[in-house]
Amino acid sequence: MRVLMVPLLALEASLIAGCAVYPLPQDSAGVKTKDIVANIRCQARRAVRRAAINTLESFKTDYVTARYRGFELARLLDSDDTNWDRFSKINLFTNKKARDLFSYYATSLVTYEFTLRMTEENKQGAGVDLARQFLRRVDRIGIGATEGRLRDNSRIFSLHDTFYNLATGINNDYCKENPGVDFVFPTRGHLPVEDLIDTYTYINEWATLDKANNPNFMGTPKGPATRQMADTITFTTKLTVINNPTIAYNPVGYGFFASGVNFTNENSRQDLHKVIVTLTTTDVPDGRGDFKSASPLPPDALRKSGEDAIVSVRSKNAQDDLSMIAQSISQFNLLVP
Repeated sequence: MRVLMVPLLALEASLIAGCAVYPLPQDSAGVKTKDIVANIRCQARRAVRRAAINTLESFKTDYVTARYRGFELARLLDSDDTNWDRFSKINLFTNKKARDLFSYYATSLVTYEFTLRMTEENKQGAGVDLARQFLRRVDRIGIGATEGRLRDNSRIFSLHDTFYNLATGINNDYCKENPGVDFVFPTRGHLPVEDLIDTYTYINEWATLDKANNPNFMGTPKGPATRQMADTITFTTKLTVINNPTIAYNPVGYGFFASGVNFTNENSRQDLHKVIVTLTTTDVPDGRGDFKSASPLPPDALRKSGEDAIVSVRSKNAQDDLSMIAQSISQFNLLVP
C-alpha cells in the first residue's frame, strides 16, 4: 500500500491547488472592470474632443467667442487639456452658428453595454500503474482519480455619456493612459471607439452640410444623416496550461509493484469581452421645420434613449447571427452528397 501514498498525496495537493473560486477580469487580463470602462470612455473622450477641435478649425479666422477666432481656440484646446474647463460653457460662443452647432451635439448620447464573461476550468488528478511479472506474461492494473472544476461568471452592465460630459466632465487624471494595441486582451488596449465617433460626426456634419466637397448622405441642415450608429466589439481570449508528468520504472520481485506514476494538471481560462457602443442623437423638432438640442432632457429619458438603442442593436446582431447560421447550414447541405 505504500506505493499508493505518493500519487494519492500528489492528487490531494493538486486538488487543493486547482480550487480557484470566483473568476474576475483581473485574474488573467490584469485589469479590473473599472479599468476596462475607463479605457473605452477615455478613448471616446479623445474622439469627441478631436471632433470639437476640427469643428472650431473649420471657422478659421471667424470669431467664435468674444476673444478667440476659430483656429485660435482650436489650437488652445489642443495644446492643454486643462483649457477645456475654461470653455465648457456653450453660451460663451458669440458666433451663433458655432453655438447652435455645439448645442446640437452636446446631448448626443454614447451608451456602452459591457458583457464580461470569465470561464475557468481545472482538471487535476493522479494515478498509479501496478504490474505483476510472471514467467510468460505481465499483468497490469491502473488506479487513479481525477477531479474537474468549472466556474463561470458573467458581468453585464451599461453606462451612458453625452458628448458634452465626455468633453468637459471627466477629470484629466481619469484619462492619463493612452494605450496601444493589445493582442492578448484587446479591451485593455486601443479599441475602434474613436473611429466610430469620427465616422458618426463626419457623416452627420461634414459629409452632409459641406455639399460642395462631399456627398450628401440624405442628411440636411434640418436633420442628421443618421440618428444612430453602433459598434459591437467582441474579443475572446483562451489560455490553456497542461502539465501531465509521468514516471515509469521496471519493478523487480514477486507480487504487484508500482511500475509508473502519472499526474494530471490541466487548467484553462477563457475571457469573453463584448462591448456594444451606440451613438444616438437626442434632437427634437422645433416646430419650424428644424431640429434643436433636446437639452435639458431628464436623465431617465436620456437613459431610456440609450437603452432603446442597445435593444435595437442586440436585435440586429441576433438577425445577423441567424443569417450566418442559415448560410453555414446552406453551404453544408451543398457539400453533402
